[in-house]
Formats: sequence, C-alpha cells, structure tokens
Amino acid sequence: MVYLSDTQRIQILILRGFGDKKRTYEEVTRIFNELNPQHVINRSTVCKTIKRYTDTGNVKNCPKSGRPKTATDDDTKLNVLLQVEENAQVSSNQLALDNNIAQTSVIRIMKSEKMKPYKIHYNQELAEDDPDRRLQFCELVEGKKNVDVNFEKKLYFLMKQRFASTVK
Repeated sequence: MVYLSDTQRIQILILRGFGDKKRTYEEVTRIFNELNPQHVINRSTVCKTIKRYTDTGNVKNCPKSGRPKTATDDDTKLNVLLQVEENAQVSSNQLALDNNIAQTSVIRIMKSEKMKPYKIHYNQELAEDDPDRRLQFCELVEGKKNVDVNFEKKLYFLMKQRFASTVK
C-alpha cells in the first residue's frame, strides 16, 4: 500500500485540472507515475483522492473510527515500565490500577517493550546431607536387588502407587 503525502495528493488534483480542461483518471495516473517513479499509483488512488477532496474539501486522511487508546502518552508508559523495573512480580492488574489505565493497555505496553509474563517457580534446594542420604539409598537398593531378583519391579510398583495417592 502506497501512502501519499499531502503535496502528492494536491499534485493529483492539479494534474486533474478543472472546468473544461479536466484530464481522465487514466491520464492523471500516467502523468503522476512519470513525474514520481518512486510512488507508482493506480487509477483507484486518483479516484479516491479526488472523491475525498470533493466530499470534504481537504486532501488529508479522515480521522479513524473507534475508541482511542488510553495509554498512548509517554509518561504513562514510562511509569508502567519503572514500576516493573522496581518490582518484577507486580501483576498487570495492579499496574493498571496504579496508573489508572486498562489492563489490556498495560499488556500492550509490555509487549511493545518485548517483555513477557512469567511466574517465578521456587525449586527445592539441596541440603548438605542430601548426597550422603542419596548414597545410602542407592546402597540399600543395591543390597535388596542382590537378595530379591524382582525387587526392581516391586519398587516400580510401590513408587507408582505412592505417586497415584499424592495426585488425588
């Protein structure tokens, strides 16, 4: 899609002419493309530009319909980003309440800055005596395995039962 400047749109109106000396849309397109090879247009662009001028008396784009964005100003965006910098665990809902904007606007700001939501998951950490207990467990399993040939199957069955009971 080619976006024309206001000067180029006025040039199209001048090329069209007025009164008895009007050119056809095809002629205006051909002449404009010869004068502006970097902005090649087609007949429909000429039609729309002339229609816009006759309807509104102006060559500028009409204002877009729809609800305007609430968080477009840089101060709000900066406030949201600073709050996230101070506390990375703050929720988008809390940021929206603090800055008096919609939660979707907060999410839009975060996405524009390539920030992604995440939740920190704390893992269990190893204690000092864990390696000793692991070694002790392995020695116990090795000893039982030498005594009972089916011990591995029994151990698997017991672990499966224990896991199923914790999930319920």
